[in-house]
Amino acid sequence: MEKKINSDIIIVGGGLAGMLTAFFLLQHDSSIKLTLIDNGFYSAAWRIAAGIINPVAGKRIVKTANIEQLLSSLHHSNSLLNQYTGKNYFYPMPIVRIFRDDSEQLSWNKKIQREDYLGWLSPYTSTSFPIYTPHGAGIIHCGGRLDIIGFVNDITAWLSMHCTILHDTFFPDTSLFSSNQLIIMCYGWEMMYNPLWSWLPFAPFKGEVLTIEMPRDFSQSPILNNGTYFLPLKNGTARIGATIEHDTLTYTPTEQARQELLTDFTAMTGIIPHVLAHHAGIRPGIEDRYPVIGKHPVHSNTMIVNGLGGRGALYAPYCAHAITDLLLHNAPIPHEYSVERYYHRFLP
Repeated sequence: MEKKINSDIIIVGGGLAGMLTAFFLLQHDSSIKLTLIDNGFYSAAWRIAAGIINPVAGKRIVKTANIEQLLSSLHHSNSLLNQYTGKNYFYPMPIVRIFRDDSEQLSWNKKIQREDYLGWLSPYTSTSFPIYTPHGAGIIHCGGRLDIIGFVNDITAWLSMHCTILHDTFFPDTSLFSSNQLIIMCYGWEMMYNPLWSWLPFAPFKGEVLTIEMPRDFSQSPILNNGTYFLPLKNGTARIGATIEHDTLTYTPTEQARQELLTDFTAMTGIIPHVLAHHAGIRPGIEDRYPVIGKHPVHSNTMIVNGLGGRGALYAPYCAHAITDLLLHNAPIPHEYSVERYYHRFLP
């Protein structure tokens, strides 16, 4: 793309973060001339993601930092779009955390007694669906699933009536932008090759997921998680995921990942499922596992929203709110999410 774009703001990337940023900006001021550029890549991370919202995660059973604010942004985004479509995109669901070993159970037992985890965790009690819990299990509350595909598609439909959407490829070395244009870059892991941002400690990783035929007796199951998740859907299918691979960044599904996911699922349920589809995507990660949001240290009209990793459904609404508030109100980005925490790495 080499042509001049006549807009006040240009957003590069049509995933959750980019779409929501455009949506929030135009909600605030519909007169903004905004162009969104997206290449429509079929294996973009948001197209592969299950949209699971898990507030307490990891082997050490840790509540996500700023989880209250993250969930508030998610619910606000869902409510805002609902006003236009009448649809709901977030489905609350409990998560049954199945411990893989005694150390995970020990971590859980410590956390469940803490006041700051009150309301987030509760003991597991047997249910009608059969699962194996040799090391125990617990229930995580306030989580669920965001219908990412429906969410992005309906935001896109709304944006198409309020701004310009270009289905094209963005090249970072072009001279598209004048000094009075603002550009927000949020187009995923390949930003590590953008010379404006290559100084950031990008740490992308590949993830693979399976779509399976819904096993009998599991249609009313909550989300199951033993390191691999099981997510029941309403159309007779379910999702199993996701692997993590840092070294081989390709979009090709592998037999090794397939077997890893099936082994974990069978360990939870005793079932060998019928696989309907197998997909791979690459998530845009940052070294410390937090997103990066904010202005370039030299080019102040160039901004970034990136590094949402495997938790894009949870982080994207908050990140979009944060960059919008920075632009409209000069509100500071919290340090753990601000790109300024890496300014020391920049060599002009």
